[in-house]
Amino acid sequence: MDFNVQISGASTEIQIGESGIVYFTGKEEYKRAYEDIISLEKLSGDGKACRLHYIQDHPFPNHKLTKEYLNITSEDKVLRDFEETLSKKISAVTKRPRKLAVFVNPIGGKGKGKQICDEKVVPVLQLAGIQTDVVVSQRAYHFKEITENYDFNSVDGLIIMGGDGTYSEIINVLMRKRQHEAGVDFNNSSSLLKTMDFPIGVIPTGSACGLAKLAHGVFDVMTSVLHIIRGRTDHYNTIGGFNNNKLIGYGIICFGYVMYADLMYDTDVNYRWMGTFRYIYVPFRNVFIKPLREVEMEITYEYLENRESGSTTEEEKANLQVTETKRITNVIGGTGDVDFKDRPYDKQPAKKDQFFMLEYTMCGRWALAKHFVNLYRLTEEHLDSVKHFVNYNRIKSVRLRATENNDPSQREMNLRFNIDGESHQLETPDVYIKLFPRCLT
Repeated sequence: MDFNVQISGASTEIQIGESGIVYFTGKEEYKRAYEDIISLEKLSGDGKACRLHYIQDHPFPNHKLTKEYLNITSEDKVLRDFEETLSKKISAVTKRPRKLAVFVNPIGGKGKGKQICDEKVVPVLQLAGIQTDVVVSQRAYHFKEITENYDFNSVDGLIIMGGDGTYSEIINVLMRKRQHEAGVDFNNSSSLLKTMDFPIGVIPTGSACGLAKLAHGVFDVMTSVLHIIRGRTDHYNTIGGFNNNKLIGYGIICFGYVMYADLMYDTDVNYRWMGTFRYIYVPFRNVFIKPLREVEMEITYEYLENRESGSTTEEEKANLQVTETKRITNVIGGTGDVDFKDRPYDKQPAKKDQFFMLEYTMCGRWALAKHFVNLYRLTEEHLDSVKHFVNYNRIKSVRLRATENNDPSQREMNLRFNIDGESHQLETPDVYIKLFPRCLT
C-alpha cells in the first residue's frame, strides 16, 4: 500500500511493506523496520501535518541508538489512513510492550534517576504508546520489599533504573520468587532452575552499570530506552553462589573473592563516608598502599569440555573436575563465556554454557594496576602477557575453599565474598559458584 505525501516539502511515496516502510528523499531510498518506528505524532489541528519518530542505528563500533524524526504533510484523509495502517502493522509485527513497571533508584550514581525518568524515559515510552507505572525507592533495600509485593501480572515487563546493585537486589527477589512458585529448592545447587520469562530492561543511572554494557554495548540512557521500545528479548546467564548448602545470591555480572571482595567491602563499609570519591581512593589504596594478602586455597574446577580438544567424549566426563591447591591474591569471575571481540548487537556469537574466572598470584603493583585498566576490554593478547600472575579458566562451576594453612587473623576477611558489587558474609570460607544458563529474560 502506497501513500502520497511530502517529506520536508518534497513529494514522495511511503510504501507499507511486510516488515517495514520504504520511502525516498531525493534519490535516496530509506527503509524503516516496524520495530524501529516509535510513533506518528500529529502536528496540526487540521490533520495535514505529522511527525514520524523513529529509531536510528549508528554504524558499528558505535553501539548507540538515537531518536530521530521526519516531518510529513499531506491531505488529512491520507495521513489518517497512513496512521491507522501503520499502527496495525506495528501491533501485528512487533513485540512492543503495552505497559511497563519502572523501578527508579533516585540516589544511585549522580542522584538524577528520578529526573532522568521524568524528563527522558517516560516521555519517549509514552510517545511509543507504552504506559508506565513508576515506583521510586525511599530507602536502602526498599526494592526488596517493593518487589516482593508488586503485582507483576498487571504489566508486560519491568524497567530498572539504577546501577548493578539495584538490579541485583531486584533480580535476587524475583529469582527466588520464581523458584518458590515452581517448587524448586533454590538452596540446592543441583536444582534445575526455572527460567524467569518476565522481560526485564535496565537503564543505566547508577554508579556501575555493567549490565547495560553487556546488553547494549554502551552506557547510554536513550539507547537503553529505544531497545526496550523495539521489544526484542534475549536470555542471559546467572551464577549462583552457595555456602554451607545455602544460596548466598544470584549474579548477572561478576563475582569476586580475596582482593576484590576486600576492595568492595572497604568501598561499601569502611570508606562510605567519602561519598563518590571512595570509588577512586579505595582502588588506589588497595592496589598501591595496602599490603597484598595471599590466601592458600583449594580450588575445584568443573569444565564443560576438554581444554585441549574443545569437545568431550563420554569417557572424558569423569576427568572434567580438577582440584588444585594454590596461594592466590585475588579471584574475579564473570557470568558468561568471554568473547574477545567487540561486535554489532545483531551479530553476537552463540556462547557456550560456561563462565570465565581469573585467579591471581603475587605480582608487582604497577603490573597489577595496568592489568586492571585492561580488564575493561579484555583481549587474548593481554591475557597472554600477564599469564605469569593471572590464570584464566573457562568453567561451568568452581569451588573455592580457604585451607587451614592461613593466617588466623585473616579469617574474618576470608569470609567476605562479593557478587555483582554486593558484599556477602560467608559462614565458612568455602564457596561454590555455579552457572545457570539463560535463566533471565
